[in-house]
Amino acid sequence: MKKAKVDYTRLKDEVMEIIEIERKLQCETATRSDVDRMEEIASSGTPRAEFNIGMCNYCGIQREPSLKIAFEWFDRCRLHAGSELQMQLCYVYFTNDKIKEANDCVRRMVQDDPKMASDLLEEIRKRWPDKIKEYQA
Repeated sequence: MKKAKVDYTRLKDEVMEIIEIERKLQCETATRSDVDRMEEIASSGTPRAEFNIGMCNYCGIQREPSLKIAFEWFDRCRLHAGSELQMQLCYVYFTNDKIKEANDCVRRMVQDDPKMASDLLEEIRKRWPDKIKEYQA
């Protein structure tokens, strides 16, 4: 099966846009237009943008707060994100009692970066010893 050709110029441009919009989000200067652009990039399947737009919906940044929409974006991201985003997703899922989804993030992290997955599980054990009984990654 032949791999699809990657448009690296478009990819580089989108990554630079994501970084710039993330900077604005951190400084609380992101506009509705910035978040709309992040959603447009997320719609093309870029995991980092999917996570960011999920957080915008989760926190109500230039969007009406919506856990339903936020977790739809997080679920899309979880299916193809690397270990760093999986760690962030795991935290969001775990702190919202979505244990099945958090487990899936850890499983995906183990495939990508076993050390990071192990470190995350250890941190969860330290911070939430009462919840860890439910958590079986």
